[in-house]
Amino acid sequence: MRFTVREIAEDEYSQRMFVEPGIVGKLSVIVQRPDGAICLSLYRDKQEGDFCVVNVIDNVKAPLAAASERHAELTPASRAQNLMHIALLLQSGRDLSQREAQVCARIVSGYSNEAIALDLVLSVHSVRTYRKRAYWKLGVTSQNELFSIILNAERGASRLTQ
Repeated sequence: MRFTVREIAEDEYSQRMFVEPGIVGKLSVIVQRPDGAICLSLYRDKQEGDFCVVNVIDNVKAPLAAASERHAELTPASRAQNLMHIALLLQSGRDLSQREAQVCARIVSGYSNEAIALDLVLSVHSVRTYRKRAYWKLGVTSQNELFSIILNAERGASRLTQ
């Protein structure tokens, strides 16, 4: 949706938000999601000019919608779901404890030992112990090898659902 300053009601709000700072146009990208909607609003000032060229809007719309979707995926609720999903993938058919899988899920997600300790309310020493046990059980020696296990498990899971 594209708006010009003339299309926005003349009141104190529009005076403060648009006229005084020199805003001449507003572009809103609205992404409908199953759990609600994401609205990203961009503004143009007099120097940049209005969002008047349809091609510009079309070129900006898709990347902004994708960025908004990715942002929504990174919300705490989504992050928790992703961590749980990864932990379940790691445990499936393997002899990992729940805590070992939780630690590994966070390792693959880029958490440091300290961040894992804070998130799981553990000591850093305990995180290292869970990591060592899990790596030994999985037969891996690095984060990259652990990541490879997740990717292979994801591929296997997607083949089962097709």
